[in-house]
Amino acid sequence: MPLHSYRRERSQGFSLVELMVSLVIALFLIGGVLAVVQDTRRAATSQTQSTQLQDSVRLAMTIITDVVQTTGYYSDPLNSTALASLGAVAPFAAGQPISGAGAYLAAAPGDSISVRYQTANGDGILNCSGTSNTTGANEVFVNTFSVDALGNLNCTLTSAAGTTTIPLISASTGGVNPLKVTKLQVLYGVQTNFAVGNQCADSYMDATQVSATTINTLSAWNYVVSVRITLTFTNPGTNLPPVQFTRVIGIMNKMGVVT
Repeated sequence: MPLHSYRRERSQGFSLVELMVSLVIALFLIGGVLAVVQDTRRAATSQTQSTQLQDSVRLAMTIITDVVQTTGYYSDPLNSTALASLGAVAPFAAGQPISGAGAYLAAAPGDSISVRYQTANGDGILNCSGTSNTTGANEVFVNTFSVDALGNLNCTLTSAAGTTTIPLISASTGGVNPLKVTKLQVLYGVQTNFAVGNQCADSYMDATQVSATTINTLSAWNYVVSVRITLTFTNPGTNLPPVQFTRVIGIMNKMGVVT
């Protein structure tokens, strides 16, 4: 074969069919790479939200536990009483340290719980804002926990300085499944049987039931010895059901030995 003819055949390049096949293969490869990148980004976002969920649960339960445990405290038990230290201020009767609203199976965002205690100046007893009494006199803190329609877990703090709403967990707006608190549920451990003197809850009621119950001619709110808190969060994973976290908290000077 002549040399010039051989060079002409070698310089003809790719045919149209070859180009089309190459483009299809390249598109498949690019699609695969994009899918891997998207999955990696989604996994990283879910991991970040999972970590945020764990941190949020730890923060919320720690603050709620610390505050609820202090329910009913007053600064001078030797020279005063609960009736004298915790006066009648709605929704509390005189001496009543805890109150709530809502039925346990009610629709989201669920219940609210209010607890109060009296502190002395400089005693270091914290409220839900993380501050303590520095007024120079005795002060009563009322801490009300609730979830709003946006998915924020809030504490409304009432003190001598007024009323302030503090966001404990703010709802997230980013990610595949934004993190937020969808529901707060509260059950109250009430001691109804005084034949057993162990100061332990023998019945758990929601706020509606406690308000409707009388024990020894007094409201059952005076006989609450523990609180069962359940927080429901959205699950940061895709198409995963909500997750719940529950903690039972004993109230100071009320919860006795466990039998």
